[in-house]
Amino acid sequence: VKSLMESREIMDYVLNNNRMEEEEEEEEEESDTPGAIFCNQWLDVVGLAVTGSLLEKVIRIPRFSERGCMQLAADLSYLINVLSALGVTGHPHALLNHFAALLEMDQFEVQQRLSVRHSSPVLSALHAMEVGLAISRGIPV
Repeated sequence: VKSLMESREIMDYVLNNNRMEEEEEEEEEESDTPGAIFCNQWLDVVGLAVTGSLLEKVIRIPRFSERGCMQLAADLSYLINVLSALGVTGHPHALLNHFAALLEMDQFEVQQRLSVRHSSPVLSALHAMEVGLAISRGIPV
C-alpha cells in the first residue's frame, strides 16, 4: 500500500490531469509563512497515515454485505470531505477517491473496469487491489 500511496503514476491514472493543474494553481496562492508551512506538512503526514492505514484495513476485509459496502462508501466520502476541507496539498489522496468510487460502482461497472490490463507494476498492483475489493463485494471477476 505504501508504494501505491507514494506513486505519482497512480495520481495520474486516477485523477484528470486538468483537475490536478487547477489544484496546483490554487496552492500557489496560499500563505508561505513558517507556521502555515509547518501546519501543512503536519496535516500532510497525518492525512497520509490515516489514509494508508484505513485503505490497508479495507483491503483486508474478506467480505462486504451490500449494506456494509454502502456504509464504507459513505465513510470514505466523509473522510474525503474532511480532508478536502483542510485544504492540504495532495489530499484527499487519489487512492481514497478511487476506492470510494469503486465501492459506489455497480457490478457491471466494476467488471468493465477490471477488464483493463496494465503493463506498469504500480498499476498492476492497483488492479490487484481492485480485484480483491471486487471479490470482497461478491462480484465475479
